[in-house]
Amino acid sequence: MGMLCLIGTELQLQLRREEDHLCGEEEKEQRRQRGRAPPEGKKLIHTLLPHSFSTSLTAGLHQPGSS
Repeated sequence: MGMLCLIGTELQLQLRREEDHLCGEEEKEQRRQRGRAPPEGKKLIHTLLPHSFSTSLTAGLHQPGSS
């Protein structure tokens, strides 16, 4: 499941790069300003992953030594 998220993110980045290449300077500047907002990638991953999985994953990271 995690691999699918990574692939999806990679595809989005590639699409964004192609859009940047195609669009004009004005649109690039708008996109750059929008880029200062919090990244949507994190939100996307949390939407794709089941809630229980992402919370158990982060809980595991915060509790070293628990298996």
